[in-house]
Amino acid sequence: MYLVYPIWQRMGLASSESTLPTIAIVAMMIGFALIIYLYQLWQDEVFKTARDETHK
Repeated sequence: MYLVYPIWQRMGLASSESTLPTIAIVAMMIGFALIIYLYQLWQDEVFKTARDETHK
């Protein structure tokens, strides 16, 4: 992210006027990605269990 974020700033995709330091922004992005990933794992397990029960 440290490599991509400055490029996004130059392209105008990310604001360089942020009040948060870059490390805080990166930490938030990683946190959101982790939450989404854990939710996906949970949903995959729920649907896998439901599919297994209907095929019995």
